[in-house]
Amino acid sequence: MERTEIADRACELFTQISFVKTSVADIAAACGLGKGTIYLHFQTKDEILLTIIESRIERLIEENEEFFRDPFTPFQAKIERYFDSLVDEYFAIKDLMFGNFDNVRGTVLREVIRKCDRFYKKSIDYLYGFVRHDVSLENSTPNRLKADVTERMDLIVGRMFVFLIWNDWQDKEGLKAIIKPLAVKLFLTLLGRT
Repeated sequence: MERTEIADRACELFTQISFVKTSVADIAAACGLGKGTIYLHFQTKDEILLTIIESRIERLIEENEEFFRDPFTPFQAKIERYFDSLVDEYFAIKDLMFGNFDNVRGTVLREVIRKCDRFYKKSIDYLYGFVRHDVSLENSTPNRLKADVTERMDLIVGRMFVFLIWNDWQDKEGLKAIIKPLAVKLFLTLLGRT
């Protein structure tokens, strides 16, 4: 059995019962392998989760590449689609990690944030990748623009995260209806594009 197949089976388990409640032994059983065999492919359960998240990111980038590179697509439409996808991915990660969000301790949230750091950095790179084509560099350099995008995303994502924690995680569509337009508006305002 290959890494991708193991990750796929693990993803099914994480989706059904959550990352937190799934053991490496559970993954091995679902794959019809011994627990030690899993460790030949992945060092830890965390590595399996990160592989799943990175695979999701790669698929998302591939699916949206043409849209974001299209010079005739309005910049605001690109930003709206980006934040729509970003909010969906945060919910997907939350569902993989916890399933139902009840009784999750703060220390667990801190660990999730650390584990999702690569996703966050990759999402900023992705955003910068199409923003740089639509934002004038008259008073900026590519490095300054990347720093500006990162700074603005830190503000927005931090605020999104606090908002999600304080509200009902189970109401994905209701939260998304509030978060996406606010994130788009805030980002465009911070870039001076309103």
